[in-house]
Amino acid sequence: MSQENIETFDRVAAAFQRGDFDVWIESFAEDGVFVPQRAPIQGTYTGEAALRGFLADNEESFDVFQPSYEDVRDLGDRVLALGKLRLRGKEGGVDIEVPSALVLTFRDGKIVRFEDFGDKRRALEAVGLSE
Repeated sequence: MSQENIETFDRVAAAFQRGDFDVWIESFAEDGVFVPQRAPIQGTYTGEAALRGFLADNEESFDVFQPSYEDVRDLGDRVLALGKLRLRGKEGGVDIEVPSALVLTFRDGKIVRFEDFGDKRRALEAVGLSE
């Protein structure tokens, strides 16, 4: 199943890149939880309506919200993806890049937890690895 999880991640990441957000949402289990970097401020997102709310907030806040991942690792029922987010806020108009360090947990081919730790070290620790 783990290779399927990598394939799902690759397909979903590519869909997000091209703006096909329905594919992203459909990749989550019904009770799947999304924990973005801004969760300490805005909370987590569970369920389709909440995920669509996250996307609407992005549309309202950013001209550019583009994730990319160069290092994707198969960890059995989890996938570790290390990369960056390219962002441009609507108000400031300045492009920035911030690190992104995802841990996705899968059950029956669906995402049950998608967490962006933002920091490689924290993500590695979350999956029991070190640099």
